[in-house]
Amino acid sequence: MTRGLRGDHHHGIFQDFWADREPEIREARDWLEQGSDRVMLLTGHRGNGLSQFIRMLVGGKAVYINAGDMLEAGGAADDSVFLAGLCRSVGYWPRQGMDRQLSALLDIMLPGSGKLSRENEVLVAVQRILFSVTKALLTWQRRHIVDGDSRDTPLFVITGFTADNKERRQGFFDALVSWAAYVSEAKLARVVFVADSSFGEPAILTALKDRPERLSVLQLQDASSDSVKRILERHFGSGKSPDFLDEELVAVGGRYRDIAALVDHMHHNVDPHEAVRWLVEGAEVTARRLLMNGQPGSKWTRPQLWRAIRLLSTSTGVHGVPYDVFLWGVFRGDESALRSMKESNLISIQVRQNAPSEVTQTSGLSRPLRYEVTSGSPLFAEVFRRLIQNEGLSAVLDLEVAKEDIKREQNTIDGYEAELMRLEEISDVRRDWWFTRRSSDQAIEDRKSQLVSLVQEQHRKLEKYHKARLSATVTLSRTHDAFQKEVQQARASEAAAEQPQSSRQGGLLGLMGFA
Repeated sequence: MTRGLRGDHHHGIFQDFWADREPEIREARDWLEQGSDRVMLLTGHRGNGLSQFIRMLVGGKAVYINAGDMLEAGGAADDSVFLAGLCRSVGYWPRQGMDRQLSALLDIMLPGSGKLSRENEVLVAVQRILFSVTKALLTWQRRHIVDGDSRDTPLFVITGFTADNKERRQGFFDALVSWAAYVSEAKLARVVFVADSSFGEPAILTALKDRPERLSVLQLQDASSDSVKRILERHFGSGKSPDFLDEELVAVGGRYRDIAALVDHMHHNVDPHEAVRWLVEGAEVTARRLLMNGQPGSKWTRPQLWRAIRLLSTSTGVHGVPYDVFLWGVFRGDESALRSMKESNLISIQVRQNAPSEVTQTSGLSRPLRYEVTSGSPLFAEVFRRLIQNEGLSAVLDLEVAKEDIKREQNTIDGYEAELMRLEEISDVRRDWWFTRRSSDQAIEDRKSQLVSLVQEQHRKLEKYHKARLSATVTLSRTHDAFQKEVQQARASEAAAEQPQSSRQGGLLGLMGFA
């Protein structure tokens, strides 16, 4: 039986995914064993199997705290379930609900004296648990640490936090980060947070009061196209790997989740090329839904998403869109909306590598750190290109974006014109009453000249956006006319197909004397 037919192919594909990436595995092991006095963050693109990777490296030599199990399902609403999950992770078994019982008892004896709210009760219980863990670490350190060997320092791995669930328990995420910073700096333990790059580093830095020197980050990358070919050959066996086209491999990319989904389809006897098509169409359905309906709770809008797709589809080669170009062109400088789109996994941000033409003879310290924005995944990159090629859909969304741009610029120009009219009225009144003051009159005239220049600038912008609106309208009219022509041709074909049959029936009836 070949490896492709075995039942544990999910486990097998993960081992194959990392089989020829020994330098990255060695780097991760060194990073874990270096005994850093900082909070550690293992991050990477969503869907790269970060939790499985850390378990592959550490195995059972760590204390695992799965925040996802505590914050999802019952733990999101039930305090006892939430606290029981945390206690079970660290081996602490307190009397559950004691703070609430004491608070209720104090309210009965002395009305108004029980001040703890529900959130504060849970947070106090969390702090008590973490304090007990810290005391245990201090005791362990006194007994076992010899000559400061950091490899013997206990390791805690915290997984399960996402951009959506980290705020479900107010203060819980910040409490864990603060505790991790304390025990790390005191060299009582090593604490590794595992979180995807859509939110992990900014969220932890916020909890650390924007102190990047207290955070150590290791980011896992996608597999390269050549690695994907070797992964598939290793998984299915030599000579039995599907023969994918280069564009298909580029569309799937090197994200572990997408490769695993592709392999899973093939294990269910789906044609390899059909499996690629399913993956791309699934991502396209998601992108279309977000373009049509938006995402509740997000700070980005549907027109901003379409602007992002337009801008990302123009980037070619290795580089993405420069961060500043993307920030202004899509969000008008609203960085919170950009972070929200990143948390939605529609875009990703990475350090921009210098092209050969950009390399100079100057010291590396003199070159500023530059970032670029790319699609959230290779599948989304392929989907964005397809959406742009859809002429009708592009025209609909271009028209909506143009209308938004026109409305924004028109509101601006209305404000300028209103202020200009007020200044004209002031000038008229001053002339009627023979009241003149050269300095004041000159200031008013200067402001009027400035406003006229601003109005002219806004008119130029409006002309550009009206051209975009007209272009989209013409495209929609052309597609509508083409559709009507197809309908008319189809009806004519149906009528032509029915006409000979009616003629034959009429002729037969005539011969029989019934005409």
